[in-house]
Amino acid sequence: MEVRLDLEGLPIVVSDTAGIREAAGKVEQEGIRRTLGRARDADLVLWMVDATNLDAPAPAQLDVRAERMLVVVNKFDLLDTKVMQPLPDGAIAVSALTGFGLDRLTLRMAGFARARIGTQADEAPVLTQARHRQQLERCRAALASFLGSPMEEFELRAEDLRRAVQALGRITGAVGVEDVLGEIFGRFCIGK
Repeated sequence: MEVRLDLEGLPIVVSDTAGIREAAGKVEQEGIRRTLGRARDADLVLWMVDATNLDAPAPAQLDVRAERMLVVVNKFDLLDTKVMQPLPDGAIAVSALTGFGLDRLTLRMAGFARARIGTQADEAPVLTQARHRQQLERCRAALASFLGSPMEEFELRAEDLRRAVQALGRITGAVGVEDVLGEIFGRFCIGK
């Protein structure tokens, strides 16, 4: 299961995968194989540990560098704080039931994402979607054409500006009737 989040203005995709354990059947083995593949490809792995079983180590087949893994201790609400053992280094205690610690988890994930893509709040935003980059490139090309056209060619310059605005509109969601008709006739065969 995947969900797309906006953490402090950064686009994050969080995946919940099958647990990693000794698999009994072929279907479970396939789920674990896919989980391990997703973990290898992930920027950050959240390793969920049950607070009542802190001694459970991460499986050896989970080959993820420590700087890419964040240990999340769930069910923290079940522990008696008077006899609680220390958490693993860098771990975050949470309770999915009460919401305890989720704000800290969110901040750590956003901080990791910011460090990973190299942005700070005062820097220009990073474009993470290929479609946005393509549309900005189209806008840039249209504006370059506008600036390179002779001043007397009003119609051509106006068309360049229209193309630039249209490219930006495809990012911001401002879509005109022309765009809708272009998509319909471009994608579908409409006949007699």
